[in-house]
Amino acid sequence: MFKLFIDSFKKTNRSIILTIPLIAFILIAEIYYSGTKSLELNLGQTLLSIATIIIVLSAFMACWFYMAKKVLKYSDKIFVFEEDRGSAFREVLLSFPKGFGKFFLPFLGFILIYILFFYLLHISANFFISRNVGGINFGLFNIGLLLNPLELHSKLLNLSSGGDIAFSYWICSMGIGISIASFLTILWIPEIIYTKKDILTSLFNSIKKIIITLPKTFILYFSIQLIIIFSSILTVICMDNIYLYFLAILFYYYLFIYIIVLLYTYYEETFLK
Repeated sequence: MFKLFIDSFKKTNRSIILTIPLIAFILIAEIYYSGTKSLELNLGQTLLSIATIIIVLSAFMACWFYMAKKVLKYSDKIFVFEEDRGSAFREVLLSFPKGFGKFFLPFLGFILIYILFFYLLHISANFFISRNVGGINFGLFNIGLLLNPLELHSKLLNLSSGGDIAFSYWICSMGIGISIASFLTILWIPEIIYTKKDILTSLFNSIKKIIITLPKTFILYFSIQLIIIFSSILTVICMDNIYLYFLAILFYYYLFIYIIVLLYTYYEETFLK
């Protein structure tokens, strides 16, 4: 496993081209979000905005994750002739739009299944809290607080003494559910990309692969969670300094690509070779 982590760092350094579409998409998404946030949308416009985000995100994921596979294909190759290097570079660039036709529908299903899961988990957590702690109902959009430590801390400070206990239970319930789901779906994206099967078959096969390789896959999952926690803490620490924050964001993108390369490499070496 240690060799896997080291080799993935080397491959990540040769796969930096993946940062270009990733950063471009995030910037466009932030501009779109800022524009819609400043408007007073009715219910129909809100639903249309959400549908647009889901469709665009599905398209980007289909293109980007397929491109990541092509980049990884050439990460270990040594090119003797510049013509071969240029040919590989063109194939990588052309793989981005090709991913839309190959994987748009699977990733659309991927996102919709995750949305359904989060909704059911949210309802279950509210039911658990109302039955065991109190009748406090947390809105669906509070799920976003799990990804924003600063807003989460502010929310806790503004709650009453009974509310903070209920909210803590809600955080624990959501955190446990999300952790279990993320572990069971850790190989879902590589399974989609490498097998090109339908979304439910890919999900079933990926869970079966996790069960077969449970100790190794758990070590992989635990390591990825440590990387995510480390990068999140580092980003929060550097927020007060604009220059350090910029470097922390770049490092965050680098670690995100490293995680994808790590997943793909693990999948290839464990299930394809």
